[in-house]
Amino acid sequence: MSGTRHSDTHVQYELDTATWMGPFEPTKTPFAMVQEAADLLRASGLKAVALEDARPAQWSKTDFQCIGERCVCADGVAAQFSFGAENEFGDLGHLLRA
Repeated sequence: MSGTRHSDTHVQYELDTATWMGPFEPTKTPFAMVQEAADLLRASGLKAVALEDARPAQWSKTDFQCIGERCVCADGVAAQFSFGAENEFGDLGHLLRA
């Protein structure tokens, strides 16, 4: 999920993707609590996935940030809007999906 924070009570939803959630290892959070939090997000109309082991998702996010953010910096456009764009040849969505 991606968004632009306009204030403490207004976040503009940008990308229609799920929030990945998993237990925070140092606190030994019970997976049932993670599932409950994901259920609350889904009940509000957002997408969420509860993961028993969030490490693969964390590395996927890290990879995306390392590659995607560099593309945005090089292109000089706002990240949220450019990640999904595939309308024109130069849109970042083509590069990121490839």
